[in-house]
Order: sequence, then C-alpha cells, then structure tokens
Amino acid sequence: MCGACPGGAAVPRLTAYANLTGITAEVTTVLQRAAGNRVRVTRFADRWLLRSRTGAQSVAADLEQVAGHLVRHGAVDWAGLGTSTAIGVDVDPDGRTRSCPYDAELRRIESVPARHVRPTLTASQFAVALLVRAGNSAVARKETPAALS
Repeated sequence: MCGACPGGAAVPRLTAYANLTGITAEVTTVLQRAAGNRVRVTRFADRWLLRSRTGAQSVAADLEQVAGHLVRHGAVDWAGLGTSTAIGVDVDPDGRTRSCPYDAELRRIESVPARHVRPTLTASQFAVALLVRAGNSAVARKETPAALS
C-alpha cells in the first residue's frame, strides 16, 4: 500500500446493512435465483460481476446497483421470486409498481446510522424488498416499463 488511497469507498447504507449483519452472500444467492439464467450474478471481492447470456459484463459496486441492473434489464422473474422466497410481491392497482411486506423496514434501515444496525430482515426479505424498490424506482424514472412485466 502506497499511502495515496483515501481509505476506501463509502458503502451505501443498505449494502452496509447486509455486510454488517452477515447476509451479503445469501442476498447475492437470492438475487441470482431471481435472475434465473438471464444474468449471472457473482460476488467478486467487494463488488459484483453481472454477466448476461450474450457475454456482456458489468461490475456493480453495491447491492442496490445489482438490483437496479437486474430490473433495468428485465432479468427478474417476479413470479418465480415469490415462489422461491415464499414472500408475496403485490402489484399495485396501477399495474406498474410493486410492494412487499418489508418496504417499510427497508426504509427504516436506511434511516438508522450504521453503528446502530440490528439484524431485522432475513436475506430473502432484504433481497425481495431491494428488488421491489429498484423496480419502483425504474418506473418512477420511466426507464423501462417492459422490465417490470
């Protein structure tokens, strides 16, 4: 180490929660199951490598980016996600946004300082809530409605 590095990158709060509670690997597994064979999600040191079936690759720095990538590229099998995790993901009356029982807890986790984090969500609950948030953000930004079908 040369001493020129500032000491590391800031980690978004939700990724920090997964790291601090020890569920990062399990969350990655749930995200991989949600993507099926559309995108390969691999943990690579402190980042995630996302590889499509066509060979296109990208690197995500945090779990929020992984979820956003999967949603933007239409890789989430929403029906399969509900089946594999036994967590209901409801489609709101507008037909475009989704909700799950853990949305409020995800918002609470974001508002709590990292030093006060307590494990309140399982890896499956966390991953589903993260994907729902990414999907709703994509709709709000009008990125790709087809990805939410």
